[in-house]
Amino acid sequence: MAHIIIGTAGHIDHGKTTLVKALTGIDTDRLAEEKARGISIELGFAHLELPGGITAAIVDVPGHERFIKNMLAGAAGIDMALLVVAADEGIMPQTAEHMDILKLLEIKKIIVVITKIDLVDDEYLELVREDIGKLLTGTRYEDAPILELSALRGRGLAELKELLAEAARNKVETGRTRAPARLPIDRAFIMQGFGTVVTGTLFDGEINIGDTLEIAVKEKRFRVRNLQVHNQAVAKAVAGQRVAVNLAGVGPGELEKGDVLGVPGWFEPTVRVDVSCHLLPSSPWKLQPNTRVRFYQGTKEAFGRVVLFDRAELAAGEEAYLQIALEEPLLVCRGDNYIIRSYSPSVTVGGGRIVEPLAAKHKKKEAGLLAELEIKASGDLDRIAQLLIEKNKKPTAVPALSRRLGLPAEDTEPVLARLTGARKIVRLGSGEEALYLSASKLEEGEKLISREIKGHLEKFPLEPGLNKEALRAKFWPDMALKEYNALIQYWIERKVLALRESQFLVPAGYERSVGGVWAEKIAAVEQYYLRSRWQIAGWEKIRLDLNLDQKTGQQVLQYLLRAQKLYPLAEDLYLWQTLLDEAKQKIREWLKDNGQITVAQARDLLGTNRRIAVPLMEYLDKLKFTVRNGEARKLAGKGQAE
Repeated sequence: MAHIIIGTAGHIDHGKTTLVKALTGIDTDRLAEEKARGISIELGFAHLELPGGITAAIVDVPGHERFIKNMLAGAAGIDMALLVVAADEGIMPQTAEHMDILKLLEIKKIIVVITKIDLVDDEYLELVREDIGKLLTGTRYEDAPILELSALRGRGLAELKELLAEAARNKVETGRTRAPARLPIDRAFIMQGFGTVVTGTLFDGEINIGDTLEIAVKEKRFRVRNLQVHNQAVAKAVAGQRVAVNLAGVGPGELEKGDVLGVPGWFEPTVRVDVSCHLLPSSPWKLQPNTRVRFYQGTKEAFGRVVLFDRAELAAGEEAYLQIALEEPLLVCRGDNYIIRSYSPSVTVGGGRIVEPLAAKHKKKEAGLLAELEIKASGDLDRIAQLLIEKNKKPTAVPALSRRLGLPAEDTEPVLARLTGARKIVRLGSGEEALYLSASKLEEGEKLISREIKGHLEKFPLEPGLNKEALRAKFWPDMALKEYNALIQYWIERKVLALRESQFLVPAGYERSVGGVWAEKIAAVEQYYLRSRWQIAGWEKIRLDLNLDQKTGQQVLQYLLRAQKLYPLAEDLYLWQTLLDEAKQKIREWLKDNGQITVAQARDLLGTNRRIAVPLMEYLDKLKFTVRNGEARKLAGKGQAE
């Protein structure tokens, strides 16, 4: 079934509420104060059955200048507006201001309704028509239908309903139903027997009974107990509908107008937004750095300060990209429309679209900033996704990119596929674990690590490669291990790198060649051990005797340990490979003849001392060559097999 949300707009006492009542039979002025004063203060709501089985929701807004913030909350999310102009007064200040707001919010369609036509003659009515024509000239609403109507006599109501039905039939669906649910709250109240109820226009997604929704700014979650659309209980509400949500688990005063209900874990509050801004030609104010403004988005009013990028001030009628530094966290999305009003006195001065909802604090004269904002403002998802991936220093996962784009994963995947096919980005891994990195960053990274690894091996030729974690700590300290491993695996699979001993990186095909001075130092160590036989000195003495400095000595030692030429017996004590083989052979033969051996017997058998014999026997136990039996040892299973 087709549905449409209609908002009223216009000056106070021009007959908006009377018109809604004539159309629907519903008096949207609920408050005693509204009835006593004869003016609308809060938002009013009604529903209307249109020809062709179409249901419309109507949001009736206050016309008084003191209640513009309520009007702005009501205008959020409407599909079209009824701009109401009283025939006996014509264009008035709030008529013009509401018109400016409709333009800034990019409301696609309006119908101008001239009310109270029975109070004026034809000549005066013609003057009103001329003024309305001037108001519409040069705007997107230049060809908007203008309908003359008397709500009290019912004249023109049928024609208006038909125009509304036609607008609903021609409404272009935006596909926002697939997006994660987002409901800006315009009213929160307690209903006897039900508890807390909130109402609003469902901007995105769908809400089902039983869903859990979150107010991300307040870190609060609530369960959907019941739903109503047009006063009818439903199991599901979809984007573009007015909805009343009965929530469970809400404490007193926890929810208020301006809060945003959304899918848990999806939306991230922000305190800085980059925006495109059009300052109205009628604005009496200029925007200068640090100007305090009232910022309106959805149903929320907040305060913020202006940050200009490329100019000292923004004058009336001008457009620019700028940033609003907010005084409290808000939940907004890319592409949302917003309004700004001066702080005091409060006057609508401009508005535009949110270009980057999670903006960073920009540096003065930041290179390429305006070009980036131009891309983000274009609405071109491919270019925006490419930019976001390029700006991310780490590989990007699909869920993270989806959140930044404001798209469900199934709509993000085709974007990534196009960029991958064009070789602008590269996929690391596959399936749900896939990550994406810009092709240029990948190329830069490949050159960087290739140069780093080559330099390391030239400086430390005895090492098996550059430690993988040391490389991450130096160049990508903020990158998660999972992301880093995916990056390294990509280069390994493409024969750029090879991994040695599960932790050292070398160029693919690299073979270590030890020659020259290093070969001489290694040979000198070997000869030292072979000369010493079983009267082994500690490594520190050997290093000093061979005139090896600390760094060189450590490189040689680690090389010999990895090459299994030396084996560690104890701190500072190592055994040469041939001596270990000799010890195992002699001890095996002894145990075959005698069954067991003590440390003292091993000492005498090898012609060594207790300083060597004790750690040697413990080392053979660790190798499972021998097994301890009281004060003696016998052959273990491995020793017998050998």
